[in-house]
Amino acid sequence: MELLTDRDDISAAAHRLTADARREVRGFDRPPYVDRPGSNLEAQVQRQRTGVVHRVIYDRAAVAWPGRLHDDILPGVHTGEQARFRAELPLKLVISDNRSAIIPFSLTPGGHSAAYLIHRSPILSALEALFEAEWARAVPLWDAVPRPGADVTKVPSGSGHSQQSEPGTKALLAMLTSGLTDAAIARTQGWSPRTTQRRIHGLMSELGASTRFQAAVMAVRRGWL
Repeated sequence: MELLTDRDDISAAAHRLTADARREVRGFDRPPYVDRPGSNLEAQVQRQRTGVVHRVIYDRAAVAWPGRLHDDILPGVHTGEQARFRAELPLKLVISDNRSAIIPFSLTPGGHSAAYLIHRSPILSALEALFEAEWARAVPLWDAVPRPGADVTKVPSGSGHSQQSEPGTKALLAMLTSGLTDAAIARTQGWSPRTTQRRIHGLMSELGASTRFQAAVMAVRRGWL
């Protein structure tokens, strides 16, 4: 295991690790980022065309990162990336085949200042097991976002007052993304059970969403969050 403390070294190691993959790249994706999100999309698409599988789990902060969903995550999925969602992830991680991994982390606010580069070892095996456990629990992104070509900006006909302007909508969307129950949302917001259900159903109806998480993702794409 190596400790990297230079930002350029961390970026170079991460790029080298993914470029050297021959079978599969697995990752936990969450902010903050060393490089601009989406800057490696073209290289990823090229790897996928050669048969390298990409499996990535995104947390809610990654999905909500400005422009990330539309400009990076969905284009990657459309070209073959297998993407899933978890409200929270334990760390940021990239695994290349079963040979090496990198764990970037931040010692100070504002960005990554260090990373562990891990080679084949019991630690790498443990990280692979952690990824597979989180993958099994994660929600497939296609269950959360519309299929290509869907119009997510159109408000269903017959809708009146927009939920976007209602007090507490942003907090409600965040709680839906986090997977909180109706009872937990009601307690947090100080709403009655009936009000909570009305707000959730109204929000999903206006957004044209079939699941709660889909409503949160579509709200991100509309710029509500």
